Amino acid sequence: MASSPIDLIDKNSPLVLGWLYYSHGRQHLHIAVLVGRCSTSLGLVHIMRILVINRSFGEFASYGDYIDHTDHRVAYVTIASHLGQIPRNRAAVEVVDRLATEQEVIAAARQCAVDVGGFDRVVTTTETDQLTVARLREVFRCAGPSVDAVTSFRDKLRMKTIVRDARLATPRFAAVSTIEDVTRFQDSVGVRLVAKPRFGVASAGVRVLKSSADASKELGDLELSDYQVEEFVDGPIWHVDGIRSRGLTTRSFAWQYIGTCLRFAQGQPLGSVSRNDSTAREATRFATQVVSSLGMNDGVFHLETIESRRGFVFMEVAARAGGSYIPYLLRDVYGVDFVEHSVRLQAGLAPRHETKTLDGPSCAGGLVFPEVVGARVLRVHDMDNEFPELYRKTVAPIGHVFAGHGEYEDVLGTFLFRGRDTRETESAIRSAMQRFGSGVRLEHSRADVTQGAQNVASILA
Repeated sequence: MASSPIDLIDKNSPLVLGWLYYSHGRQHLHIAVLVGRCSTSLGLVHIMRILVINRSFGEFASYGDYIDHTDHRVAYVTIASHLGQIPRNRAAVEVVDRLATEQEVIAAARQCAVDVGGFDRVVTTTETDQLTVARLREVFRCAGPSVDAVTSFRDKLRMKTIVRDARLATPRFAAVSTIEDVTRFQDSVGVRLVAKPRFGVASAGVRVLKSSADASKELGDLELSDYQVEEFVDGPIWHVDGIRSRGLTTRSFAWQYIGTCLRFAQGQPLGSVSRNDSTAREATRFATQVVSSLGMNDGVFHLETIESRRGFVFMEVAARAGGSYIPYLLRDVYGVDFVEHSVRLQAGLAPRHETKTLDGPSCAGGLVFPEVVGARVLRVHDMDNEFPELYRKTVAPIGHVFAGHGEYEDVLGTFLFRGRDTRETESAIRSAMQRFGSGVRLEHSRADVTQGAQNVASILA
């Protein structure tokens, strides 16, 4: 399906005499001069001025494939290590030292605007940049999710309040600002607690408290003004990844975690495997109710939920594609590019709804080993030909040193699996956890580690 009038014009046709560019205020047109038998006609094509705030690298986001940089003027704010992913025919690019500073990003965006003449749309693929991008939309008066809409998917306290008010299951929760607030809430609920930064990602700063006596020990070094606490809910954790269009969930995939994101942040491997059974369908129904309550009509989401004895309980949700191995599995096994869908939607371009028909097994699963901060890689176990379900992998090169900012990108290893069913795929993932962990050796430079070379299995245990 054509996404704009430009798709109806073959740029290489002998009938195209040439292209003209016209700009006036916020109107930007490509003018195709078409030569017919008896006359010359003009085809008018709207040019989008698009700003991309980029923090992804590798194959996570292929911006040159997602947006036609000939038809549209696309500028980027990025960091030096990600410049290789930026298409060469961009309209402008600004490099910043740290994208975490909102003022720095806005200043760089304003500089790009000088070169491009303002922006019609602002795009990001990373959760931590979403509020900054929403504020940039205000600066440039662009269409797209507002600060208020984005906050519902970034502030864990706000999202849980909305979901609870929609009569959907959530843990008991509360805002806190002091240790006394935490102990008071824990005494009232009488169960283990989880303390989370309201705007946190990747489980950074998350603590589990077994009793109120743990509050000072676990939280004493933290600034709690932007924290929330919630009861610890037992049960398997799932993630549901979906696409929303006009208020409906048009595509969704349910997965059960092997391990937890919190344990990954603490140094243990993490995996998940797709499921297609009655429990998976219930997880998807619950996820759809949650994102509907939060007001998402169009977009993509990555939601986490706990399968408890009383049914599914909401954990948190992000208005983005899942990270780490998830977007690769969705492309490779199911033929759906969540990142492309998100980018084109934010850019004001019609999403490409076609799904590739892929041959082979239809159950997907992933596994990721975290970085070991301060360690240098001495040996890796590549697991070649050990698992027929393992179809792709990326491991840290020999000599690589982990600096401590990897999260789900700079990691020890990432492994992608596809099998005939959930049981087969999950078995391969669990076996790979053991084999890879026992075959890697690291040299650790941290002062609190006495052995120079260690087996990664003991570090991750």
